[in-house]
Amino acid sequence: MNDQLASHRARFEADPDATASFEWLEESYFLAEEWERLAECYRHRQSAPSLESQPGARAQLNFRLGQLLADRLEDDTG
Repeated sequence: MNDQLASHRARFEADPDATASFEWLEESYFLAEEWERLAECYRHRQSAPSLESQPGARAQLNFRLGQLLADRLEDDTG
């Protein structure tokens, strides 16, 4: 799994529009309860150029980040 993690992380860091890697990382971090990494993943995904033309997808991502910060990281400042 470490090789897969490293591969997906590298792909996603290079391209925040790499949807398959984002989804893989999101699920992995959630299942492992790695909340800080999941928040970083969401923040990086916010910079994806494709989201500029998808306000619904951007809103959903912002909502999930807000939920994570409030529920798991106890940070209501965003």
